[in-house]
Amino acid sequence: MRASVEESLQRLKLDAIALLQLHGPEIADLNDGLLGTLSRLKQEGKIRHLSLNSFDMKVIAHVMTLPEFSAVMIDYNI
Repeated sequence: MRASVEESLQRLKLDAIALLQLHGPEIADLNDGLLGTLSRLKQEGKIRHLSLNSFDMKVIAHVMTLPEFSAVMIDYNI
């Protein structure tokens, strides 16, 4: 994840990614290591906001307790 963020910043000639969205359920390995990396990237100022999109409610409930995440998009239509 770190390498992808660094490469994107260089390619886009930006100092920070405004909003990095993680789309599920393809990311089956949303674990503490990945969350820790994202947290560090945010602390370093390389990511301004983190968001989840289309994960199951168990994952969303856990991530909503983490201060690093700014937004959660759920997979429901009304």
